[in-house]
Amino acid sequence: MGRRELPVDNTVPALGTLATALRELRAEAGLTYDELAVKTGLSPTALKRAMSGRTLPSRESVTAITEVFGLSSGGDGS
Repeated sequence: MGRRELPVDNTVPALGTLATALRELRAEAGLTYDELAVKTGLSPTALKRAMSGRTLPSRESVTAITEVFGLSSGGDGS
């Protein structure tokens, strides 16, 4: 088992909210970062960064993550 995740950075509330939501999806699915990386095509490092709340993940990263869980990121304007 890997080391514990650092707490989500909530310095920028919107980033913290997004990171928390993405972490909850991953945890509810019972996936490790390595397993989610295989499903999304993103690296475990990119996933951890997206779920840290410290940086804004790319739209492509959010879309890849949410699609694994059958969700849409809603960023296509439709």
